[in-house]
Amino acid sequence: MDPMQETLLHVSSVLLVPVVAILLFLLATSFLELGSFLRELVDRRRGLVARVDRFAAFARDRAEEPRETVTELDRIEKALTRRIDRNTIVSRIGPMLGLAGTLIPLGPALHELTKADFSLFADKIVVAFTTTVAGLVVCAIRFVVGSIRARWYEEDLRAMEALAGGPDA
Repeated sequence: MDPMQETLLHVSSVLLVPVVAILLFLLATSFLELGSFLRELVDRRRGLVARVDRFAAFARDRAEEPRETVTELDRIEKALTRRIDRNTIVSRIGPMLGLAGTLIPLGPALHELTKADFSLFADKIVVAFTTTVAGLVVCAIRFVVGSIRARWYEEDLRAMEALAGGPDA
C-alpha cells in the first residue's frame, strides 16, 4: 500500500471514534426527545396546550400593548422553529454518520479478510452494521417527532395569532 493510501486509511480509522461517539450521543438524545414527544402527545390528547394557554393569558394582560403581544408571538415562533430545525438537522446527520460508521471499518475488515483473520473481520463488520442501525434509528425518531411537532406548532401559532388579533396585529 502506498503512503498516501496508508495515510488516508489511518485518518479514516481515527474518525471512527468521534463518529461512534456522536452517534451514541444522538441516539441518547433522540430517545430523550421521543420521551418528551410522548409526554407532549399525552398532554395534547388531554386538551392541554400550555404554550397557547400561557400566550392567551399574556395577550389578555397586555391587551393595551399589541406591539408587545406581537413581539412575544415572534419570540415563541422562533423558539418553536429552532426546536423543529434541531430535529430536521439530526434526522439528516444521523444516516450520514451511520454510513460513515459503516464504511470506515469496512476497509480494514476486508484487509483482515485477506489475512484470514475472521475474528477481527467479524468485529469490524459488527461495528459497521450497528452504526448503520444507530444512524437509521436516530433518523426515524427525529424525522417522525419533527414532522408531527411541525404540524402541532403550526396549529399552535395559528391559535396564538388569532388570540393576538391576527398576524398583522
